Amino acid sequence: MELNFNTFFGLEKMLNDTPIIIVFWSFLGVIIMAFAFSIIAYIFRKTGISTYVIHSILWSLVLTLIVGSVTILILFVIGGLSGVKLAYIWLTVFLGYFVFSLLYNNSFKKLVSDYSQKLKK
Repeated sequence: MELNFNTFFGLEKMLNDTPIIIVFWSFLGVIIMAFAFSIIAYIFRKTGISTYVIHSILWSLVLTLIVGSVTILILFVIGGLSGVKLAYIWLTVFLGYFVFSLLYNNSFKKLVSDYSQKLKK
């Protein structure tokens, strides 16, 4: 069986017929997931459970919202790509940011804490 980039978990007909769905969910889906993971992180912090992976997911969602969703919007308007290819591009951008934020989570925390200390002064 070969890899085919024209299939996406059985949703290829819907995605190819209306690729605006990918653009819509690349913005709204990220905001909904960030809100949900923020609530989960709050609950975990209150119970004392480590939230290292959840913080990485939140950082990757923020980076994906800022850069990835704009990329999808530009590719949708200019590129004329199919909905399935847009979904694969968004998924690749999100996973790339997730790996990046897993590797540099401590640097992000230090950056935010240093910035908040400068704001207090």
